[in-house]
Amino acid sequence: MAELQNHRAGVEAAIRAAFHGASISIQYGGSKKKGTMIKESYDLDIIVYAYHDETRLGENLSDIYNNVATALSPDYFVHPKTSALRLYAKADGARGDRLHIDVVPGRYVDESRGDAYLHQNSGQKSRLKTNLQTHVDHIKTSGVIGTLKLGKLARVRYDLDIKQFALDLVLIELLKGKTAESLDQQFTHVLQIIADRSTPITIEDPANPAGNDLSGLLDTQVWSELRNVATTMLNQADSGGWGLAFGEAENLGPASAAIITRAAETVDAPTKPWAR
Repeated sequence: MAELQNHRAGVEAAIRAAFHGASISIQYGGSKKKGTMIKESYDLDIIVYAYHDETRLGENLSDIYNNVATALSPDYFVHPKTSALRLYAKADGARGDRLHIDVVPGRYVDESRGDAYLHQNSGQKSRLKTNLQTHVDHIKTSGVIGTLKLGKLARVRYDLDIKQFALDLVLIELLKGKTAESLDQQFTHVLQIIADRSTPITIEDPANPAGNDLSGLLDTQVWSELRNVATTMLNQADSGGWGLAFGEAENLGPASAAIITRAAETVDAPTKPWAR
């Protein structure tokens, strides 16, 4: 965290210097703000929102996105995602190590500084309406933070092709009315439902349920993979305990342990719909 926070300070300094005097909100987002960060999936999201009437970052969302990327490019190698900017170390003008930092530029919709618009490089819409605090509150008040962390660990260890944002929504939906149960009971419950269900459940973006279609994040292919892993984890937990289900090295042979370790080291960890 200390290294990530140092980079966060550098990102903020570079942006405020480039847009001196501009009305900007710079804050943590993603798992850091939601309380779901784990050691094997610790990307830090830095949210950079211009106030609704601020134009020094750009006249429109595309300008804001590109101008923030330009402001960071002297100090970092900047890789554009759909709505985020992924940062890498810069070494002799070449791209170095990934810094596990995504910068998300946008603009607040109005003076309340709640809803915000993000630029999108791809997809059916050129902008995405979202609300950071609504997402944070949805996670923090779910009562199932521990199970969300277990879901994130399973996602990394099995290299699941599901966005963390979508997985969180799935787990919260399936655990309604189960917040008083133990961690073991909660996780067993969600694995059992996923393993038994042949079609995806419906998830909604809590910040914009009518405007943001999340069906593409949880299609039949993604659900099938999730279902297979749920079945595998239930069988392994039953035969050898949760250590085996989560791929702990002491429960596995050398080859399997290497596969799990390699997956944990190489998988990217996007946690939002705009990370695609």
